[in-house]
Formats: sequence, C-alpha cells, structure tokens
Amino acid sequence: MAALHAQNLELSFGDKKILDGASLLVNPGEILCIWGPSGEGKSTMLRVIAGLQKASSGKVSIFEEDAEMLYPSALDPVRGDMGFIFQNNALISNLRVFDNIALPLRYHKLDDEEGIKQRVESVLNLMLVNEYSQSYPHELSLGIQRRVAIARALVLEPKILLMDEPSAGLDFLSRLSLLALISNMNRLRKVTVICVTHDLNLPLELNAKVAVFTKGRVSEPVHINDIDTVKNPFLEELMIEMDVAKKRIQRLSQRAIS
Repeated sequence: MAALHAQNLELSFGDKKILDGASLLVNPGEILCIWGPSGEGKSTMLRVIAGLQKASSGKVSIFEEDAEMLYPSALDPVRGDMGFIFQNNALISNLRVFDNIALPLRYHKLDDEEGIKQRVESVLNLMLVNEYSQSYPHELSLGIQRRVAIARALVLEPKILLMDEPSAGLDFLSRLSLLALISNMNRLRKVTVICVTHDLNLPLELNAKVAVFTKGRVSEPVHINDIDTVKNPFLEELMIEMDVAKKRIQRLSQRAIS
C-alpha cells in the first residue's frame, strides 16, 4: 500500500505550465527528497499534494483513499494523515512556543487541557525544544523555529510529513542537528517524510530517496545509494552536482571538528 500516490497532476499559471502530468508514488516510512532548481514548481506540487493549491486535473491518493482538492484555512488539517511545514515556519508571533504547538489541538477540540499538555510535551521532547516552551518565536533562532514548526505538525500525529525546503537558511551545525532529528522522527514514529529542496546535500545527509522535478514532472524515486545505476539524463546531471556536494560536506565536517 502506497503512503502517497499522485497521478497526472496538471496546473498552469497563465501561459506557464507548472505541473505537466506530474506523478509520484511514495511508500510508507520512506524519506523522499524532491530535488530541482529554484522556481521550477516543486513547492507548488507539494502544496497541491497537501490540498493547499488546486490542480486543474489529476488525483492524489493517501493510503489508497482519494483525497479531495481543498482550500483549507491555515488551522485546518491539510489532509487527513498529513502535516505540512512551511518554509517560513508560519509560527504565530504573539503565542509562546507551547501555545503555538497546542493551537491545532485546541482549535479542533481534539483533547482536554491535560491531554493537550501531555501531547505537546511529547513533541517538545522529541524535537529537543522543551526548554523554549515559554519563549516567543522572535526570541528563537531560525533553526529552533524550524524545530517548533515540525513539533506543531507532529502533535496531530500525521502519517505523512510534507516539508518545504527544511534546510533553507540554516547554518551548518543547525542543519546537521535538524536533519538528525528528522531522521530520528522518521525512525521512531514511522512518519513518511517528503521534502522539496534545491539543496543537493539534503538527500545525502538524510540517506534518502531522491526524485528530480523538471519541466513539470517528477522522475521515479531512487535511493541515493543507487542513483548511479539509473539511466536518466536529469539524474546523471544530479550525480555530478552531488559529487561536488559530497566533497563540500567533507570539508565542512572537517572544519567543524577542527
């Protein structure tokens, strides 16, 4: 059973074709990085999968159940069993961290206050942000804000987590810490993770599957360790860039140690 199956998604903005029959199949428990240059439409595809953007045609199935194309508010569940991490984190500026995370539970009346407290504390501990529970977003670094945003999505216990450029804007050590937490979350909670990125290092650091988004379509996902066995011109170009990325990671890691 596929965790996510997007089929033949079509979308245009004016004369510009954004999605041109894009299809994607992701298995439960996988980490998938959809790579492509900035401005190609990766984030738009993620929003269509989440139900935040309406495609002109195509179908999205979640665990083999068709998902309607919706326009939910920021506080509505993106789709059943899904969580969404925006690139700008989308934290409420006048709420403390604890209340930001508790907000979707309170909004949907999913538990009493004692149950909410337990669920929020659980994800605070998982993302290692419990010491910031009474801080406001503007008092936090970008890396900590990103962790809080992930915690807020996890409090609804999604089976799939969609992430828009999770490493964007983070310094080297912050990204290493965040990516370790994402891997740990995937392992402990069996959450399927799908992220879009233009960061060539990301699939390497997450030991993930990778697919290439180009010209409105997505290549078939392959594990990063098997990428050199696939005959695909876009993946072959990506391999060259990834070789450069690997050397960069090694240099930065050695610099951080020294």
